[in-house]
Amino acid sequence: MSISADKNRRDPLRVAPCSTHCPNCGKVDFIRYEQVISGLKASTFCFCGACEHEWEIPPAPVLRQRPDRRNSALRDSLTQRLCREFRVIPGLCLTPVEASRLFGVPPDICQRLLTALVKDGVLTQRSDGRFLTGGN
Repeated sequence: MSISADKNRRDPLRVAPCSTHCPNCGKVDFIRYEQVISGLKASTFCFCGACEHEWEIPPAPVLRQRPDRRNSALRDSLTQRLCREFRVIPGLCLTPVEASRLFGVPPDICQRLLTALVKDGVLTQRSDGRFLTGGN
């Protein structure tokens, strides 16, 4: 690609550092990119001024939004169950591992639920890490 060919182009031209290495010579200097719009397709090209090699930059992958894996209905029912158990059993004071075993909930999920109940003021956490009903 020559400089005179650039002047005669009718496509929009943007000149800026490409910031990628030339696949031909490996240099970063004198690289520019241009956005060529033909119809609905837009392509990005890099041009190395050192070796006059031109290559197309592949478009960025389209990232699909992941579906929300959270099950709020299950979380709400587990939270209600934990609250009910702590209310029904007076003096219940459990570590997260003990609570996990008692309620049949995986330890990481149980820890998050107990922490949320502390934030809501339903439970308190002692300095030794045990959880009990608020105000005890």
